[in-house]
Parts: sequence; C-alpha cells; structure tokens
Amino acid sequence: MESAQSSEKSSLNILLIPSEERTVGTSEISNYLKDAVGEIPGAESLTFDVESPFGKPISIALFSENNDELLSAIKLLKDYMVSLQLMKNISSSDEKGLKEIKLKLKNRAYQMNLSTAQILNKIRNGFYGFESQRLQIGTNEVKIWIRYNEKDRNSIYDLENMRINLMGNNYLVGDLVDIKIERDLLSIDHLNGKRSVQIDADLLNPKIDNPLSIIANIEKYINSNIKTIYPSIKHSVEGQIRSQAETGNSLKFSGPIVLILMLTIILFTFRSLLQTLAVFILIPFGFIGVGWGHFIHDFQLSMFSYILE
Repeated sequence: MESAQSSEKSSLNILLIPSEERTVGTSEISNYLKDAVGEIPGAESLTFDVESPFGKPISIALFSENNDELLSAIKLLKDYMVSLQLMKNISSSDEKGLKEIKLKLKNRAYQMNLSTAQILNKIRNGFYGFESQRLQIGTNEVKIWIRYNEKDRNSIYDLENMRINLMGNNYLVGDLVDIKIERDLLSIDHLNGKRSVQIDADLLNPKIDNPLSIIANIEKYINSNIKTIYPSIKHSVEGQIRSQAETGNSLKFSGPIVLILMLTIILFTFRSLLQTLAVFILIPFGFIGVGWGHFIHDFQLSMFSYILE
C-alpha cells in the first residue's frame, strides 16, 4: 500500500499481486472497496478507480468561450451520465481547491485612486515582512526584516484591522477593501484558445458494458440537447477511446511497413518462401486466440488487446 496526502485531499494506492496469482479482477476489488467504505462524512468526492496508462474508459472534454454556458453544460452532462447508471467515479477537471482570501476594492479606495496591487503589497509586507536594512557584522551579512508579531497576524480579524500606510496616512484594511473567503479552481485548462473541462468516468461493470456504445449515447445527448441549449459548446472524445483511435490511425501507415519488415526478416532467417508463408498464415490464429481468451475470461475486446497480445 502507498498513501499520499496534502492539505485538501488524500489518496491510497493499493498494489495488487499479479493477475495470474488471483481469481478476482481489479474492477471487482474496486467495487468491493467502494461498498465496504460507503460514504465518508464531509468528503466532497470519493473515488475508487483502477489506474491505466491509456486514460479513463469514458472521457469527454467540453470547451467554450462562454464560461457560464460551459459550467451549466458540465452540470447537465454529469447529471445525464449519472442517470445512465453505467458509470462510477464521475468527476470533472474543474475541481475546487483550498479556501482563498479575496479582496475587492471599496468605493473609498477607488476615490483615492488605489489599485489592488498596492494594497496587497502593503499587506504582504506586514504579514510576511520586508527587508529594511542589511548590517555587516564581522564577515557575516545580517538582514533585518520587519513584520507584525505572530499573535497579530494569525486571523481574519487581524487582517481587517491591520493598518497600512498610504500616501503618508494610515488606513484600516477593512475600510479600503471587502474581504471574502472563497474556494477557487485548482487549474484552468484551455483547448484551441477556449476554456475546457474534461469529464471522466470508470465503467461500473467493465466486463459487460461497452465504452464505445456509452460514448455514442453521450455524444448523441450532447449534440441533441446540450448544444441546442448552449450553442457555444464544443466537445471532443478523450481517454482510452481517443488513444485507440490514434493507434488505429497510426497502424494504417505503419502496419504494412512492419509486416513487410517481418516478412523480410523471416525470409532471410528461414531462406524459404514456403516456410515464411507458413509462419504468416499462423498470425491470424493469434488474433483468434485473443478473441477466445477474452471470451473465456469475460473481458471486453479493444484495440490494445491485440497490440499487447
């Protein structure tokens, strides 16, 4: 087991023994842990997923120049995905971070022609300090920093009642700015100059559910409903399906070249055209074996099944 924790979130990574040595699949283990843990009071998001180098099975990116329409579209899409009851761990990339203190100038500050940067700089000097002098003591250089005492800079009350010197006069911070505590986005992603948000999900039952059909239903809903209500919304398919499509497109070019190289190497090795053709005739049976193996173990077939074969 391996755990990681920060001030606003934590995670627990479980490393399983090889699949050949266990009879339970990773999705069954994930679902069992989800049912066993249940809901955690106070947690905004709780996910139990299986890591994959190819991305999530279900992944849709929405992007728009209209921020309000984008946020509304995200909510509609997530509600629709939940209503399908085929997915779990539905999450979006517009996650909220820690609480932040935000300052908004009051009319008095505007009348004094003050900027937010000026006030923030004074607040920073008082709370974090500023270098006032450097002294040379022997061979050492000592920096002298000035800031408020620790007991006078550890609460919002101290911030509101902090005095700053501007244009030769002292003012209370609370008289110049409105102070709000809000949570903001951890990151803002852009695609082609437009703000984008990616919505990811895992399959509830990967042995039965087909991600291609689910994505088709989601795209149909986006085109017939969301884009009708919010015309500025665009979308793209991401995750495993995009990786499969890119791999398939690259194989159209590189596949024949690889086959020709294989044919040449085998031909030089056996020095017999008949034996070379016999080896190539066996290749389709390998793909058939992949299909039967997935059928016996009740797994979905995908492009990566044949590539990793």
